[in-house]
Amino acid sequence: MKSFRSVTISISAVLLLLASTMCTTVDRGWSRNGMSTPEGRPSSFQATTTFAIHLACGYIPLWGDASMEGSLKGFTEKARETSAAKYDITNVEAENYCMGILGLTILPIIITPMKTTVYGHTYAR
Repeated sequence: MKSFRSVTISISAVLLLLASTMCTTVDRGWSRNGMSTPEGRPSSFQATTTFAIHLACGYIPLWGDASMEGSLKGFTEKARETSAAKYDITNVEAENYCMGILGLTILPIIITPMKTTVYGHTYAR
């Protein structure tokens, strides 16, 4: 009975992980407090986070795409939703959970959760 329970918990954890992948979240800030950037006054500051499952420690996208290219594509798509004509990327944080979740086992090396956040200013013109 214990082995069935542990298998059920493992399957539930994997399904929860898969349900939370392939999603992109966006946080925007509009308050500039009278300040501007070298490019002028931005319409907003945007942080776009992409969650995905990749294969081989993050090299091949499986569910979603949290690679640099996929995350930049998500950032620009979300910026266009607010009618942004230009953007200026200020920072990118990519996290690869190849060894961090289950330690040194085979499963995280084969199926790797990834999270990439792209930060930047968006401009209306």
